[in-house]
Amino acid sequence: MIISHKHKFIFIKTRKTGGTSIETLLALCCDKDDIITPISEEEERSTKFGVSAQNTLVPLYRYTLKDWARLIVKGKKLRFYGHMAAESVARYVGRDIWNTYYKFCFDRDPWDKSISMYYWKGGDSTYESFERFLGTDGLVTLSNWGLYTKGEKLYVDKVYKYEELAESLMEVAQKLNIQLPMEIRDIRFKSKARIRATLTLNDLNDQERKSISHIHHREITLLGYEYTK
Repeated sequence: MIISHKHKFIFIKTRKTGGTSIETLLALCCDKDDIITPISEEEERSTKFGVSAQNTLVPLYRYTLKDWARLIVKGKKLRFYGHMAAESVARYVGRDIWNTYYKFCFDRDPWDKSISMYYWKGGDSTYESFERFLGTDGLVTLSNWGLYTKGEKLYVDKVYKYEELAESLMEVAQKLNIQLPMEIRDIRFKSKARIRATLTLNDLNDQERKSISHIHHREITLLGYEYTK
């Protein structure tokens, strides 16, 4: 997740949509006062692109009573983090910033995203089958809807399609008058999770397709996705 005061934008990082790659590319345009949340050590930006997490502590004056209680009891300060929901980001950056910055994110074809998530979480070795994955905790992490909505209403300015990633980033760059230092194809993370993938869209049975459609019915309506083999 990124909050850029320099360019006045907020990037909400969603799951299985190339978020780490997008975050890294946008971070290269950020200033020292901007907020950049951390990624895992194995994907650490500092070793390859010269950018690392910064300014992640939430200012104390933004704390709620619940946050203060947590700090007193557990001694843990509140931080901005990667897959932070738009509603939470808005609460901690304040109304002025949230209402004036350009807020955007990405989502993905739900059937392809579900397969990607399955392999990222271990695939057959963890769940034995894709059908079992859909019937267990896979449901909890499949949908990104709650990350960019509030009370079931869209809470960002735009949700772009992962399938149109390069074009969408160009649109964002032009809108914000940003010069991207490289193309998104030059920054790729988390690709190893799909190396041994054998399940494809063609392999989904009717029940699996219907289950995914049910989980993602709001995203499908919003972005106009249709199941195609």
